[in-house]
Amino acid sequence: MSIPVETRPFFPFAKVRPGQATLITKLYQAVKTNKHSCFDAANGIGKTVSVLASTLPVILEQGKLLIYCARTHSQMNRVLDEIQLINEKAPLKTSAISLKGKKEMCINRTVLDAVTSSADLIDYCNSLKGRKPSEQCPFFRNFREQKGKITKLFNKAVCSDQVLISEGYQMQICPYELSRSLLSRVDVVITTYNYLIHPEIQRLFFNDINRTISECVIVFDESHNLPDIAMNANSDYISLNSVLRAKKELKTMEGSHEVIEKVLDFFADYLEQELRRYESSGARWSEEHGINEIILRQKLVALGLNEGIIQDAIALGRQYRLEKIKMFEDAGTKKRVNSSLNKFGRFLSLLDQSLDDHCYFHELEFVKGKKQTIVRLHARCLDARPILVPLFNGVVSCLSGTLRPVKAFCQLVGYPSSYTQGVIPSPFRFQNICCLAMRDISTRYAVRTPQLYSILRGHLREVIENTPGNVGIFCASYEILSKILNYSFRRYLNTDLNIPVFREYQDLERSFSSTQNEEMIQKFKKIGRAGKKAVLFGVCGGRNSEGVDFPGNEMRTVVIVGFPLLRPSIRLEALETFYKQEFGEELARLYAYQIPAIRKSNQAAGRPIRKIDDHGAIIFLDERFTYKKVRKYLASWLTDTMRVIPNEKGVIAARLKEFDF
Repeated sequence: MSIPVETRPFFPFAKVRPGQATLITKLYQAVKTNKHSCFDAANGIGKTVSVLASTLPVILEQGKLLIYCARTHSQMNRVLDEIQLINEKAPLKTSAISLKGKKEMCINRTVLDAVTSSADLIDYCNSLKGRKPSEQCPFFRNFREQKGKITKLFNKAVCSDQVLISEGYQMQICPYELSRSLLSRVDVVITTYNYLIHPEIQRLFFNDINRTISECVIVFDESHNLPDIAMNANSDYISLNSVLRAKKELKTMEGSHEVIEKVLDFFADYLEQELRRYESSGARWSEEHGINEIILRQKLVALGLNEGIIQDAIALGRQYRLEKIKMFEDAGTKKRVNSSLNKFGRFLSLLDQSLDDHCYFHELEFVKGKKQTIVRLHARCLDARPILVPLFNGVVSCLSGTLRPVKAFCQLVGYPSSYTQGVIPSPFRFQNICCLAMRDISTRYAVRTPQLYSILRGHLREVIENTPGNVGIFCASYEILSKILNYSFRRYLNTDLNIPVFREYQDLERSFSSTQNEEMIQKFKKIGRAGKKAVLFGVCGGRNSEGVDFPGNEMRTVVIVGFPLLRPSIRLEALETFYKQEFGEELARLYAYQIPAIRKSNQAAGRPIRKIDDHGAIIFLDERFTYKKVRKYLASWLTDTMRVIPNEKGVIAARLKEFDF
């Protein structure tokens, strides 16, 4: 199948992959006619170059801007690389820039050493801009003084954040301000989801690009988690410890702040009382329970809380942080400063808006920490549509390899009634994939016995012993992971088989940073590339089962242990109730429970199959993956190759020995 003639100059390769022509043709026609689109397209098709070949001829002809939203920094870099490759061959050159967050692009060491979070850095940065010139950030001051000259001379067609940072150091100017000044001059902006799903950041972003949403084509790549990301971005919580710290901060501030003090006292007393009640009840770990929004609203009104008071709390927190930073600067001390009062004010702002909004659910959560139980009050967003629907004033395209069922995704995101959708056939060769699903075994809570875990370890031994390289094992939960990877099984792998074992940890189990996790993954990959063997344990939906690729020898076999349904909770009950109201009872449970579990499984299963010539085995150790109602939503490249096997010793070993890795 050929691709539209208009797209050919922007497709830099000699051959079109299977499925790629279909995607390019459908996406080009959708963008050309200003129609929204949504495609389930497996990895290996070449989605990035397909999107660019489809959209670039349209935006260049119509004078529109392409906003390409990626999940990770490596994905952003990949888009820039593809544009550079296209520019080498295309008659029309495309200008592009990658835009990351202010924290990632800041080169002022004083600022970076003073704050922890991105929100605090933005506050501190903005305060420095407002000072008199001699006290401003020198990089911002230099940029402002030379802005006209700099932007006039800056002529790089494809500009990564690293190029901007390098220019910033060389010219002693702010890379972030430089990137903002260039946004209105390019054809493509590659950025993260945050710039479009946070209302305030979105407003500033569209002001910088000097365009309305209707003048843009917006692409969300790897968009399967877009609803959750949007909801999480517009949710927040406050903890008892944070409230107590905010009270201490307020006492150091000059003036009378009676209402803020009363509100802080109320939340401190309320959370302490609920924590005592929880601890005395012998309730289960990490239990949650809802709150009465009407009573809470009445109490806050009685205390005199209003928008003015909330903004005062935010401003006082900002003032506290700046005074502390200045004090440390004057003393020559490097110490990061956060403000719990500022965070409390921001939470109050969301709480005040959300208490009367049926799209929000409010709950108390109790989490057992290392030293004490932590109590948090959450304001959880249940609906991504109010956040995302305004974007459909432009032309929106969502793509991922795990969007099935596409209709469900489009409903949750808020697509208009008319849009182009499709499931693009898999490009993978069936003989390259060994997909097995075991019947007569389940990790349902009621059957989790020592005998079950012993059987699962036996099957995993067969997988590990008969895979000529790295193995990834992703469990339905951290509990299942811990029960499987007990001391004796780890010793068996380490000592008897001499195989290194790597595992990810739940945040509260062990302090394990993103940097440490990345170092662990690189060690695991290095072993595989060297032709040796290691085992990585993780969870579906965890750090390493999504967004991390293990092509070639980096992972030869992946095992999904259990069906990763979310643990029942009142939040999920609230979400299901909300979906019943919005989509009907039949779809509510599917949307709230089953589809998220299937999507996590799809993502984990695809870790070793990233390129069209990859070989790998995928093994599902739970009979629910053999059910028709589940298989219909699994990726087609899995179901087309899946073989159901019995829960018997030696079956997995025999299948893997037959497979040509």
